[in-house]
Amino acid sequence: MTDKFLGAVIISNTTDWHDVTSDFAAASGAASWVQNQGPGTVLVAYTDSAVAPIGGARLEDGDFFGATGAHIWVRLRRADYPATLAIGLGATVPGNGASGGGGGGAVGGSVAVSNFPATQAISAAALPLPAGAASEAKLEAVRALLASPLAVGGTVSVSNFPATQAVSAAALPLPAGAASEAKLEAIRLAVGSPLQAGGTVAVSNFPATQAISVATLPLPAGAATAVGQVSAQASLTAIAASLPGALGAKAGAASTSVVVASDLANLEPGGAPITGQAMPAGGVGLTGWLSAIYYAGVNSPLPAGAAQIGGVLSYLGYIDSTTALAAGASWPGTTRTPSSSNPFYNYFNASVFADQAGTLYIERTINTGASWELATPGVAVAAGVPASASVRMTGLQTSATSYRVRFVNGATAQTVFRLSSSFSAN
Repeated sequence: MTDKFLGAVIISNTTDWHDVTSDFAAASGAASWVQNQGPGTVLVAYTDSAVAPIGGARLEDGDFFGATGAHIWVRLRRADYPATLAIGLGATVPGNGASGGGGGGAVGGSVAVSNFPATQAISAAALPLPAGAASEAKLEAVRALLASPLAVGGTVSVSNFPATQAVSAAALPLPAGAASEAKLEAIRLAVGSPLQAGGTVAVSNFPATQAISVATLPLPAGAATAVGQVSAQASLTAIAASLPGALGAKAGAASTSVVVASDLANLEPGGAPITGQAMPAGGVGLTGWLSAIYYAGVNSPLPAGAAQIGGVLSYLGYIDSTTALAAGASWPGTTRTPSSSNPFYNYFNASVFADQAGTLYIERTINTGASWELATPGVAVAAGVPASASVRMTGLQTSATSYRVRFVNGATAQTVFRLSSSFSAN
């Protein structure tokens, strides 16, 4: 099949699997390739199943991977690192000169057109144009014909505009003196003082005594008497005397203190220790619990060599084998159980380098090794080219759930073999 670039897909903000054949149907069932043009890391899996896989080959920025499958699944390794993927047919990335996994150049190129005419024809409704149709002299003649009225700043003369304009009112003519200043003054005098500026209105029947309404009458006995006010003042004086005279720290005798033995429970009326935990010997109350927590933190150091951030070991790696394999031999790595080292790991990873071609697998057991199943499709490893695979751990992680890496050598015996695995948080 001729190598052909189909297009590109951008994935971002999710780690869900996406089937590329839904965008490029021509890639389904055909020899094709996927190239990661970065910046994020992606996982790629070729399958014949319409169900999304649980793992795939890991492609860094610039890596590509080729195979044949009815479905081509891709996803981001981290949702906050988007990636652009180039998709094409054939066994070779155009401009790259190689197929399979590994680094390579970006998909691109150009097409040269040697017979493109130097002069391009321009089509109009009727050619040729009339003589002088597009000349400056013709435009000047048009402007002169329009003259002043339509020129910028021009004027239009109206010769029949009447010197006197009619004004319409509801009833004409107006009464004699209707719009005179003398008539307006007569109106002002008729209105008089109350409505003039600064005028006053006299109310002769306003009662000397005004009623006051409250919610409930009559008021309680002594409510508005001097005796009641004196009693309230005495209460306020007593309260003020019991408060410190100024802000800031005070000795017990000069402050409003609490009795610890009887009042400390008010700080956490619902407080109780967790089930099965008792106060360490010598501890009392909140201070005792806090000192016990501090002691446990200071006297529980991390394991030697562990790099811990926020209580989670971010990485734990293993060397599975450096022993060269015979032709056709298979090497199953050591069983790795995440719950025995750190329950917060999210990924199990594998990497390999060999001087002969082979296939890299990640396997999983959920029954303490009684049976093993593929966690990712096999990754084809070229001779002398590093390769890796990664799977996100899902489901219930118990002591019966473990992972391992397995490598199957090709038809030629190895002389160099490096196989390793790791757990990581991301």
